[in-house]
Amino acid sequence: MRKNIWLFITTAILLFCISVVLQPQEKTFVPIDVDVPFPPSPVKCEREVHFLYELHITNFSSTDMRLLGLEVIGKGKTDRSLGIYKDKSLKDLIYLPGTPMAKDKQVISGGKRAIVTLWLTIEGDKTVPSHLAHHLWVQYSNWKKEEVEETLDAGLIEVRQFTPPVLGPPLESGEWITVPHNIIGRRAVIALDGKARAAQRYGMDLMKFGPDGKLVSGDKTKNENWYGFGAKLIAVADGVVSYVHDGEPENVPYVTPKRGTLTRENVGGNIVILDIGDGIYAVYAHVKQNSIQVEVGEMVKKGQVLAELGNTGNSGGPHLHFHVVDQNMVLAAEGIPYVFESFEIMRKLDLNDVAELYMKLASWKSEENPKPDKRRMETPLNFYVIRFSVE
Repeated sequence: MRKNIWLFITTAILLFCISVVLQPQEKTFVPIDVDVPFPPSPVKCEREVHFLYELHITNFSSTDMRLLGLEVIGKGKTDRSLGIYKDKSLKDLIYLPGTPMAKDKQVISGGKRAIVTLWLTIEGDKTVPSHLAHHLWVQYSNWKKEEVEETLDAGLIEVRQFTPPVLGPPLESGEWITVPHNIIGRRAVIALDGKARAAQRYGMDLMKFGPDGKLVSGDKTKNENWYGFGAKLIAVADGVVSYVHDGEPENVPYVTPKRGTLTRENVGGNIVILDIGDGIYAVYAHVKQNSIQVEVGEMVKKGQVLAELGNTGNSGGPHLHFHVVDQNMVLAAEGIPYVFESFEIMRKLDLNDVAELYMKLASWKSEENPKPDKRRMETPLNFYVIRFSVE
């Protein structure tokens, strides 16, 4: 019996050694962890399908590592490249927690993490992939202290099968500019309650224009002169009020509170959260002080007035911050996509236009304004002047 046991053990060890020798040798030792904490869901914008998500890359070595390039590959019936990022196009996507102002964002220090904020676009006639793969090029010092370049295939990420909720307007009729947070707010990956999340992944700010196409009439340092101040905020769907916070004072336009005075409770100013079912919550932030007309536990109907637009919390001017999340929280939640039933695009602006509107109080209207472009079941992209129709 003992002889048979030793024969079994010897055979097992021999087979293990043979299998190790026969393993492919192209595998590399790259001491990084690549993760997508919240898998992406497709959402329709500009008659195309978009994926917004974050790639977390953690350096497990003790020395610096440089991220040279990244390719995202869509997997499905056929494989195709969805984007290759190098140099500036890569740097623009990288956020370094703890050192957001670092000069060289492609360098991930030993034991540190980089977050790559990806936004992929699938043309309307293309098949949406079922999985995403990530191919990385990195440079680091090996155990001999030699600079080496390696490639890494980080494995497959399954595309999240999620149907975005269809919402009505979050505010009253009028012309509004959209400033989506997928430009800046997505960099606000915040660790709360033991987990880092991106609540503002699909969030947007909305500011109202007057009949002159401007944001303000008169002294811009007075909230009441902003066309949006006091505008009605309305329920985007039937639901139950799940959270209310009031009592935060109005800010002076162009003057935001000092960072040391902002807390988890007041950063969003006065707030209303609406539970619209299926674990989905609509968040209204920077609400006008003492304007909230509902209370926790109250059932509301789509189109019902909830509060008024204000300038509270981390805000530099009267506007609504709106986003949709998977928890009854303002920030300790994951941002999820949504679409509006309908809206009209009055004009598409760029960053320079928005600076003129906000800082110099220019008008978006001109003699060459295009005919309004009606959209259904979409979410507006960056810097659109849109119009909601509210019954």
